[in-house]
Amino acid sequence: MNLQLTLACGDYDRTHPLIDGIVQPEGISWKITAHLSSPERHHEMLVNQAFDVSELSLASYFISRERMMNLRAIPVFPHRHFRHGYIFINRNSGIHKPSDLAGKRVGVRRFQNTASVWVRGILADEYGIDRRSIKWFTEGDEEIPVTPPAWLSCARIPKGKTLDDLLAAGELDAAIYPEVIPSLSQSAEQVCRLFPNYKQVEIDYYKRTGLYPLMHTVVVKGEILDRHPWVAASVWKAFQQAKLECYKYLSDPRRSSLGWFRHAWEEQIEILGADPWPYDLELNRHALETLCRYLVDDGLLARAPTIEEAFVNV
Repeated sequence: MNLQLTLACGDYDRTHPLIDGIVQPEGISWKITAHLSSPERHHEMLVNQAFDVSELSLASYFISRERMMNLRAIPVFPHRHFRHGYIFINRNSGIHKPSDLAGKRVGVRRFQNTASVWVRGILADEYGIDRRSIKWFTEGDEEIPVTPPAWLSCARIPKGKTLDDLLAAGELDAAIYPEVIPSLSQSAEQVCRLFPNYKQVEIDYYKRTGLYPLMHTVVVKGEILDRHPWVAASVWKAFQQAKLECYKYLSDPRRSSLGWFRHAWEEQIEILGADPWPYDLELNRHALETLCRYLVDDGLLARAPTIEEAFVNV
């Protein structure tokens, strides 16, 4: 009889074969929750341990380990995203280049949000910006309570307000957001990107650094792996097979309604390679170690773990 488990993940092209049942994990029958937003899913897993297996914010996972939460990650990374295109500024803020962010009021959804961790690190590494020089503002409570470092200037925005509201009104100078901030299109006169040519900036960043920033991983409750250690490999194989099914689907340009889809697909392969989403520790070591370094620099981790410590060997 198969082991009955619950899985929570986003509904992406690379996970959809799991959700619609094309790919089944060996020895597991699972009930899948795919309708939750990322913040909802992460909250349910971190606060309520609501699922047996779950996609989870990578920064929050590393923090949870240091807080002794019994979650164990497998080398599956179902969400990764370049971040330069997700720094938004108010046109009247006096910000014209990255160095202008020093001394400014910058909003983030949460300080430990993986997207904001990456952006702070990129700004420091690429542009020499000291995170201490910025006045940070958060929109929501941290999913894992952390004691902020003494150097951190960070405050909550007023209740009933959003980063979007304050950025458009000029009460924030900039915002780092996980997705396209609504005011970019709704208040085009007030809000724009810090990097208007973000695609070219991100391609250059990847070619120089080899970094395609990791956002999420997949975790399994520790007590399940204590009783059934084979579950880690079974889950990894299922996600890997789902990703390969996705690639097979996308290789046929008739599947897409985009007129130049094939050109975009071939351009991506030329820049990022045939498998830009490797579910492999060694191929992601540089990105994982970079993120851990950024978490330490942010004061969110006391020590960067080794990658072997942090992930189950499958």
